[in-house]
Amino acid sequence: MLTRGANRAAHTTGFVQRRSKLNGAKFVQTLILGWLANPQATDEELAQTAATLGVRISPQGGEQRFSERAAQGVERVLQAAVPQVSAAAPVALPLLQRFTAVYIQDSPQVQVPAVLAEVGAGSGGGARAEDQTAALKLQGRLDLKRGALSGPCLPAGRASARTSPIQHAPLPAGSLRLADLGYFALDVLQTIAPQQAYCLTRLRAGTQVFTAQGPVGDLASWLRQQSTALVDVPVSVGTHHRLPCRGVAVRVPPEVATQRRSHLHADARRRGQAVSRARWGLADWTLFCTTGPSALLRGSAVVGLARVRGQIEVLFTLWKHEGPLAPSRSPNPWRGRCEG
Repeated sequence: MLTRGANRAAHTTGFVQRRSKLNGAKFVQTLILGWLANPQATDEELAQTAATLGVRISPQGGEQRFSERAAQGVERVLQAAVPQVSAAAPVALPLLQRFTAVYIQDSPQVQVPAVLAEVGAGSGGGARAEDQTAALKLQGRLDLKRGALSGPCLPAGRASARTSPIQHAPLPAGSLRLADLGYFALDVLQTIAPQQAYCLTRLRAGTQVFTAQGPVGDLASWLRQQSTALVDVPVSVGTHHRLPCRGVAVRVPPEVATQRRSHLHADARRRGQAVSRARWGLADWTLFCTTGPSALLRGSAVVGLARVRGQIEVLFTLWKHEGPLAPSRSPNPWRGRCEG
């Protein structure tokens, strides 16, 4: 990771284009050792660290090496390192043994120092300058059966999870993919079945649902007509995609529905919009769609599996709270990106 791997990353990204003493390996080692010794290391201290590795470079010369290509190279080393040095305990749930692997994906947003605003625009949601924040998405994929973690990808906070490399990562036959609504994209879900894998996801509000009897116009009204608190029916979703799957709806307790409507109202007021009748009615239900057959994944099991997706949220919360990013000494956003 810190020798040949770092050199490959430097050449692939174009950080190193000719023979240099400060190659990818020495650059990454300088940053890691320098910032481990002092997270607020000065340019002079980083130059001293480089000297101990056999590279003589001035503090000014070192600062100039922080570029977009340098940040890309460091990120590639991070992505190679995480699967080897970071892992979670496998989840001992008998239901998981039905699948060759169970992947959960998430993309929480993490606030970063203001120097990164140029390269990590957040999603403040407003037009005013004070609404705009510097943030990155923390995108990763965790295999619950093995505890193996891949990623993270670190796009800007405003970047859609649907464009993440993790979104299009291949799946082994017999595996199951659990992902939050940020990854919901019917064109991607359609590619999972040909891989002989399965998906389980929340259903995005406004997605057209079709039963054997035809389109379900008002989903909330249709659900109110059902006689059970757990609805599990064959459906197809998407006006154009018509993805064949199972629709699973679970009625939530009244207090949960009330809390959801409170959040809908607060969000609508912040945006200056009204809550749609459909979203208001669907607050009584949690909606899923899955391509897993009922013989492999019953409706009640869908609910249980959806809960274990919280495992990756726990991991990312730990990262965000235990490893916050300190303010950078430099106004150079690419140095800030490397520090992060």
